[in-house]
Amino acid sequence: ISWVFFAGNAKPTSMRRALAERLAEKDPVVIVDLPVSVLREARNPSFWARCKRLEGFESSWHYRPLHYPERLPGLGRTTKMMNRRRLQRELDQMLPNNARRIVCYDSPTQDHFVGKLGEDISVYLAIDDKTLTVWGEPIPGEREAEKRLLGKVDKVICVSETLAEVLM
Repeated sequence: ISWVFFAGNAKPTSMRRALAERLAEKDPVVIVDLPVSVLREARNPSFWARCKRLEGFESSWHYRPLHYPERLPGLGRTTKMMNRRRLQRELDQMLPNNARRIVCYDSPTQDHFVGKLGEDISVYLAIDDKTLTVWGEPIPGEREAEKRLLGKVDKVICVSETLAEVLM
């Protein structure tokens, strides 16, 4: 088994990191951190400059994918596909070829990745309600994206019964 944890739009939480490090004791793990934007960097860092070993674990990684902007007029769909293919190719470089791959998603906006990264099992790791602001206001489009994600993943892991009720 090999594990991939997506960090969503934020740095990995301590809970996600602790879970990944615990799993890394037995299986290879890749934590996919925030992407490196080609618009914000002076030059495109190499693959190995965007990877570093998870401290204390030989076959586990922190990884930052290279990201080309997907909202370019007329090129959005092609760029999105190119970003996804590069992500899959680079994950394949870090993980064993013959291992079952479990991918853990933690953001509703990751629904377009489900089933496209060579995973055998897809999991939604629900740590908090991603559809509301800290003030309890709904975030436009997030509930719909979360419903799409829930319809695609194989399993859901929740941190509380209250959050599980919200997801139902």
